[in-house]
Amino acid sequence: MNIRRKLARISIILISISVLAQIIILLLSNIHINYESLKLKNNLESQNEQNVKEEIAALAEALSVYLTEQENIIESSMYHAAMVLQQKDTLQEVNDTEIQNLLTKLRVDGLYLADTDGVFTVATAPDTIGFHLFDVWEGYRMLVTGEATELPSPIKIMAETGEIYKFTAVPRYDLNGHIKGILEVGLEVGNIEESMEWLMQSYPMVNSLHLFEENGLTLMSIERTPQGEQFLKGSSANLPEISASFSNPEPILKSCDDGNIVYYKIINRSDSAAYVMRLELEATYYLDYADLSTASIEEVNDDAVTSLLIVVGVSVIGMIIITISYLIFIRKTVLKPINTLQDFAACVAKGNLDVKMDVISADELGVLTAAFNKMTIDLKESLAAYSRVNAEKERIGAELHIAATIQASMLPGNFPAFPDRPEFDVYGYMVPAKEVGGDFYDFFLIDDTKLAVVIGDVSGKGVPAALFMVIAKTLIKNNTQYGKSPREVFETVNELLCENNEAGMFVTAFMGILDIPTGTFNYVNAGHNPPLIKRAGGDYQWLPVKPGFVLAGMEGIRYKEDEIQLGQGDMLCLYTDGVTEAANGKEELFSEPKLLEAANRHKGVDMNEFIAHIKAEIDFFADGAEQADDITLVILKIS
Repeated sequence: MNIRRKLARISIILISISVLAQIIILLLSNIHINYESLKLKNNLESQNEQNVKEEIAALAEALSVYLTEQENIIESSMYHAAMVLQQKDTLQEVNDTEIQNLLTKLRVDGLYLADTDGVFTVATAPDTIGFHLFDVWEGYRMLVTGEATELPSPIKIMAETGEIYKFTAVPRYDLNGHIKGILEVGLEVGNIEESMEWLMQSYPMVNSLHLFEENGLTLMSIERTPQGEQFLKGSSANLPEISASFSNPEPILKSCDDGNIVYYKIINRSDSAAYVMRLELEATYYLDYADLSTASIEEVNDDAVTSLLIVVGVSVIGMIIITISYLIFIRKTVLKPINTLQDFAACVAKGNLDVKMDVISADELGVLTAAFNKMTIDLKESLAAYSRVNAEKERIGAELHIAATIQASMLPGNFPAFPDRPEFDVYGYMVPAKEVGGDFYDFFLIDDTKLAVVIGDVSGKGVPAALFMVIAKTLIKNNTQYGKSPREVFETVNELLCENNEAGMFVTAFMGILDIPTGTFNYVNAGHNPPLIKRAGGDYQWLPVKPGFVLAGMEGIRYKEDEIQLGQGDMLCLYTDGVTEAANGKEELFSEPKLLEAANRHKGVDMNEFIAHIKAEIDFFADGAEQADDITLVILKIS
């Protein structure tokens, strides 16, 4: 007989035992039935009330979540429109004609430009010119002081028209990134009310929905039926529950004179209370089943007593005999093999994978035993394979971590780099695309009067590029310290790198030597991106460079050297193509024009802040896209 039949018999016996045991329990408990029925009735009434509260709270939560989601969608659209106007306003002055054209293109209902005093200077509604925004809310000053970058408003109502609006305000910036005022976008959002009315069709128990401000002003009024209290949109409702909800966020549930239920719930926006939602609900929808439940208790009680008296006398003796007999059968045919399997599983769980069970039957327990034996063999082999793979991964990971640490230690990392030299300052920054990268930079004193600055980018990424980078950086530094000119250094290094370059790797590099007393800067370029130069008080522009071939690309290359004069306050910005070729999800590149624009937006900050701003603009442009190449920046400033 197989396990299935055994378990079927067991199930029948256990069911019989269970039924008989319940009958005995009911018999012994008969004297308490009347008492328990009365207590159950009282508990049921209390439970019904709690169930009603929970169902209403869930309904109100669903409506408030839907309202919040609708507002979030609208605020996102308005923020996009604000960003479009903000960019246009930054690049050029926006006049009345242009702002009217933008109103149509952006599909909003109001555009307003205010100065730093909060006074509207340009607007799509001419009658708002001269309006003081700070008279509405002093919090708008946070946009001028830089404490906030976006202030979306809750739903507002126009008293003259009864239309509901939302507003979003952001700072205005000039080309230097300084705040020059406030920009506000307005949008009529009557579709929110229509959406809420449509949603209420799914909840027939809701008679009406109202939305109030803290002062009792009615923002939204949806009436399914004309019964109950009515509040016109735009009117003030003198309801103490509104102010009470703003003081205490706990929902308020109360009964109306007509027997219906009213529920007040606070709705938050931007982590603060914004509205109170008032729901009027049909009470009979929730309470009709209470009387039915009470009647059902009495009927069940009578039936239970009758069944108890009939069954108990006949069943007790048979239950005792069957239970004893079948317990003996279960012990011999089922429990003993199962206990054996349990002991085997316990051994495996403790890590003993060499244990094996004897297959002593051909039923399901025998099949299960064979499966357990095979499982231990497979598990043992899998654990051994996993240990080998994991050990190899840990070794490779440790080696890459050590390589990254070594590479980082080879680049200058302590700033200020030359605290005892007030004539200049230099700052470097690199983020590799992998654990180790092919970009490098260096700056060092050749003697007391000359400073060398180098930046380079090895073809490829990862460990091969890092190894080639170490060789190139070392050769450049060693040859520079012999007193050679930048041109001579690159010609010598190029010949050395071409030797045995079977991998076909190459290096783009830029190097300059600053004569500290005179400010003369001699430089040479080997296929690298042209640096940026900013004269004192001026803007960044491209440094003129003579083109040169990459290092390690071909033997016998001759490089051309340039010379410029640097004065107090002048700055040089060196970078690799990981900056200009940073890509976003649309495969668009950050590009050299964007780098020039970003550099001039932040030209007035310190060197380390300048690099942080450029990296932030790259990250914003990439919008989460994976970094494909090393990013390296070096800034030299003549003090």
